[in-house]
Amino acid sequence: MGLDLNPDIVEGMARIGAVGKVVNLTDDAAVQAAIAETVRNYGGIDIVVSNAGIFTAGQYLEDLESSNWDKALAVNLTSHQRLLKFTIPYLKQGIDSSIILVGSRNVKAPVLVPPAIPVPRPPLRSSAAWPPWNWHLSACVATSSILMRSSTPNCGLLKRCSAVRSATT
Repeated sequence: MGLDLNPDIVEGMARIGAVGKVVNLTDDAAVQAAIAETVRNYGGIDIVVSNAGIFTAGQYLEDLESSNWDKALAVNLTSHQRLLKFTIPYLKQGIDSSIILVGSRNVKAPVLVPPAIPVPRPPLRSSAAWPPWNWHLSACVATSSILMRSSTPNCGLLKRCSAVRSATT
């Protein structure tokens, strides 16, 4: 089952023979209801691919609206935590369970540095929190049989995928 705030998820998933559902991943009750529906309809959860992300306008910190900051953190970081908080209990009971986290960055976003300063384009999402979040999640699932993979394309903070599988599997 694919979950997304965008209504196109329904048609997109139907094209590949799957089910799409419109869900706001920052709404705990909506996420829990979607997970309960998935478990009811399919008998459990064996894989979670979490790739929610948005890009709010790139701005200097002093010009950044607090609502944009809050929304970016809610979607780009907290939604992953909440989805996994509610699905890990099912994954622990699953068959060859896996978590796949996909981070992103907006390469078309404006670079907000003076042109005379040679700096790389910054990853424009909650990048600073992504590696510690991945390490924490890896530690949380390390004693289970859940395989965890994480990828952040084009991000200097996390250049490679990480994989963790418990030594007990």
